[in-house]
Formats: sequence, structure tokens, C-alpha cells
Amino acid sequence: MAKKIHVLLVEDSLTIRRFLADLINETPDMTVVGEARDGQEAITLAARLQPDIISMDIQMPRLNGLAATQILMQENPLPIVIVSGRLQRHQHEEVDLAFMALQAGALAVLETPPHRSHPLFAESRDHFLATLRAMAGVGVVRRWSTRPTPPTTLETIPPAHDSEPLVITIGASAGGPIALHRILGALPRGFPLPVAIVQHMADGFIEGMIRWLAGGTPLHVMQAEPGQFIEPGQVVVAGSHAHLLLQRVGRRVRVVLDPERGGSPYLPSVDRLFQSTAEQFGPQAMGVLLTGMGDDGARGLRQMRDRGARTLVQDQNSCLVYGMPGSAVELGAAEQIVPLKHIAATILDLAKAVPGG
Repeated sequence: MAKKIHVLLVEDSLTIRRFLADLINETPDMTVVGEARDGQEAITLAARLQPDIISMDIQMPRLNGLAATQILMQENPLPIVIVSGRLQRHQHEEVDLAFMALQAGALAVLETPPHRSHPLFAESRDHFLATLRAMAGVGVVRRWSTRPTPPTTLETIPPAHDSEPLVITIGASAGGPIALHRILGALPRGFPLPVAIVQHMADGFIEGMIRWLAGGTPLHVMQAEPGQFIEPGQVVVAGSHAHLLLQRVGRRVRVVLDPERGGSPYLPSVDRLFQSTAEQFGPQAMGVLLTGMGDDGARGLRQMRDRGARTLVQDQNSCLVYGMPGSAVELGAAEQIVPLKHIAATILDLAKAVPGG
């Protein structure tokens, strides 16, 4: 029998702690090996137990989840997932602390699953457990590669790229916020193209993620609104209640939001963004697929490549989870496989925006 994944559960509320512990212990391949009521206890228990994964609350007495994450990543680095249960009040402070914890080294941010009678309980529970499982995997949780790995160019699929892109589309899931922060932060003021992003994220975190991304880039980052035109240097991020689609109007890019799930397991879906981009922009587009669980975006990216768009995927060494990029590579959707540290420069090169280029 395979070894169970050992989880350290950090949560100041006894009720929520018992709820989460039950969810984890009901899973055949996972078990709670320790429980902490605050960040200080978490540091002590982590040193003694060396768990495979830590489920970390953010607002706690004595030492909060951000401070505990910072200390752990300096003294005893372990996989940490931030799990917050107070987002229904849309507390900016809590959400902002969660994204600061990501910057400090946490791997993902999740919302606590709702009570068992809630209609979305099963879906939320499964996502919570799948994220803990993925982030605890030795072959999945990685540090960003420090080796100077060059991009890998795969076989060319016609038609040839004879036109400059008009828009860039990016898709990501688990591990995506950190990757997006790094990429957008490396793009310069005056970047000549509009950017549209689908990042799988719980509803309560979207606005906080946008604030966090906006604070690290000279580009203008905002939530996508129906009918808006995305201008060069602007970045729109899909909300959590509608698919983000793009429509071409001359040489301009207009946002279309579709609230109907339409059979997709994701809302919003990276595939839907990429498919609309392939149909509307053909070779005058660029698609980038980043770290994430599952295969959302792989088929859409293949459609973009078939229409002549430039297509990039994040390489396995720099992904927290290689599911989405790996699926795209298997489908032949990737023109280039690029380490995270080189993605912004590759985008600039393909956008023909490199100074002096």
C-alpha cells in the first residue's frame, strides 16, 4: 500500500479545523498528522513532523499565516497551501495577505470548502483535496529552475508567421499567480499589445489577485468587463462567473463574457478563451499556457497553433504542476516550450517589441 500524504493542518477555528480534518482523513491517500491553532504552533509542529503538505490559514492569533510562511520558507521549506474561509466578507486585508504569502513561497491559495449541504460542496472538496495532493507530490512541487535553460522550439506547423500579433492570451491554474506576477512584472511600460488572462481562482480571490498583479507591473491590470476594448498595455483578467472570449473589431480587441458553462468543467475556461482567439485572430495572436492541474487550454492552444498563432507553454522544470502544459505538448499545441524565467523575453521577441528589434 502506498504511503499516505501527511498533512499538517493549521487553522485557529476549532470548528473549521475539525471540518477540514474530516475531509482529509476521509480520503484514502491522505491523513492529518498534526493540527496547529496558530502560526507559531505550525512552525514547531512542522519541524517535528516534516509533513508532505501544510494547509495554512491566513488570519490567526500570535502569528498569522503570512508570517509563518515567511519563517518556514527561510528555516524549514515545505509545500504550503493557503486555505482561507472568510472570503464571503470580501476582506481585502485577508486576501492581500494570502497573495503576499504566495510571494513568500506558498504554492496556492484556496477557499475553505463550504458546508456539506451546500450545492457546490463536492466540487469544492474535490478541488481542495486535489490541490493538496498535487502540491505534496515530489515530482510536482518544485523550486523555480536556476539553470539557464533555453527555450525549446518544436517542429513548425504551417502557415508561416507572416503577421505581427494583435493580442496575447494566457491561461493558468495551480501555481499560475506567481508565474503571472513574474511574467507581467518583466514586461515594459509601453508594451504594444493587449493581454487577456484566464486564471482558475476562487471567486473571493479574483479582485485581490488583480490588485497584487497590478502592483508588480507597469501594465494596467483590470477585471474583464463585457464589451470593453482592450488597449495595448492593458491586461484583462477573467472573473469567476463567465467565460472570457475575444472578438475582433478591425484591429481592436473587444471582450465578450459568456456566463453559460456550456459543458465545460471550468468557468472560466482557458480552452474557451483560446478557441475564440483562434477563430477571431488566427495568426495575429499569441497563446501562452502556464502551470496548472488538468488539461484546460490544451485543445484551445492546439486550435490557435493550427490557425497560425504563436504558441508557448511553460516548461516542466519551472511548473508547479505540469498538467496543462504537458497536455498541450502531447497534443502538439506548443510551438515553444519555455522556462518561466524566459517567457517574458520570448513574448517580447515574438511581439517584435524588443528595443532595437
